[in-house]
Order: sequence, then C-alpha cells, then structure tokens
Amino acid sequence: MNVKSRNNDRDRWCSDDPAPDCDLSDIETVSLRAKAMLVRSTSNLVRSDFVQLNGAVVMLSGMDYHYRNFVKLIQSDNAQPRGCIEDLQHEAVAWVNRIGQFYYFSQSRFVNEHLPNIQTPRIDKILPFRMKHTAHRSIDSPKKEDSSYLQEFQALAFERHSRTLWVPRPSLSIDNIETATHLTHFLAFQIPLSDGSYAEFALERDHPELIMEGYEILRNLLRN
Repeated sequence: MNVKSRNNDRDRWCSDDPAPDCDLSDIETVSLRAKAMLVRSTSNLVRSDFVQLNGAVVMLSGMDYHYRNFVKLIQSDNAQPRGCIEDLQHEAVAWVNRIGQFYYFSQSRFVNEHLPNIQTPRIDKILPFRMKHTAHRSIDSPKKEDSSYLQEFQALAFERHSRTLWVPRPSLSIDNIETATHLTHFLAFQIPLSDGSYAEFALERDHPELIMEGYEILRNLLRN
C-alpha cells in the first residue's frame, strides 16, 4: 500500500460525528454539517483522499468561525461600530483567505477528476480581494495589470484609512451612511479592478450563500 493510501484513509484518523443524533439537514451550521457528512460518508473517496476532503471541511469551518466573530463584533455596539472597525477588517481578511484556500481546493486535480468543469461563481467574486490584498498586496508584488493607482487603492481595501462602505439591508430604504448601524446596513468592502470596475462583498450578507457553494462541492464529491 502506498503512502498516500495509508495516510489518506479515514480509518487512520479520529473522526467524530459532531451531531450523531441529527439528520444532516437538521444541522444548522454548514461546516458542522460538512464534517458530519464526511464522517458518515460511504464514498470510496474517504478511503483514498481523506486528507484533502477533511482539509476542505476545515476551510469551511474557518469561514464559519470568522463569520461568527464578525457578526459578534458588529452587533456588540448598537451604534455604528467605529471603534471595532479594525477588528472587523481583520476578521474579513481571515475569512477571505479561507475562501482562497477553498478556491484552490475546488480547482485541484483531485476535484476536477471527479467533478469536471466545476463552477464557483460566488467564490470567484471574492478572489480579487485574495489575489490583490489578503494573500499578498499588489503594491508589494504587482502584476502587469496593476497600475500605480490600483496598487494604492487595492492596498487600502482592509485598512483603517479606507472609506467605510454601508449597504442597506433588504426592505430598508435608509441611504444615509452617517446614521448607518448594523440594524439598518451591512458593512461592505470594495476593491478596484484593472477593467475599471469594483469587486464588492458584505461578509454578513454573503457568507451563507458562499459557504453553501463550498458545501455543495463536497456533497457532490462524496456521491462518488
């Protein structure tokens, strides 16, 4: 038996079901649902590629962790959370980096062997933040398309000097950011792109759908 098959067998590792008495559909936290799914799976992949699969579950767990921290921080002050804006930015950077990890998992040879032509439209929208700021800043390691203007403003994407961006919550029509709070608005982040457009995300708003995109990749893999 080769090294990969010996170390990649689920039976080699301690894998506890986080909710043994619950159906998968009843596990509300997506990353815990993914862990339970991996532990319960009868797919041959858990005997040959457990390390990669389990790592992807850990990535989803990291997304959930930083999402919870972000929401806790932003709800800790009933007014505009000016005092904790840097902490919120740190959580957003960590969340983006976990998404970046999952993106490369989704593009790996392993995934593409079992799920050819995989599409990740929600994850793709976050990638500019990862490629131009959180993995490394374009101002420190610019690419051909990164003008001086882009380098400077991409570097400010998660900095305290960046402009605070507030997006109204659904069904609310309050547009005055001077009175924005977590009750009326989502805190959002924006980064300029080389084509003149901007990438944008609001962590609190976008996390649930984005993490489900990752979960569905795992679910489809474990059908094999």
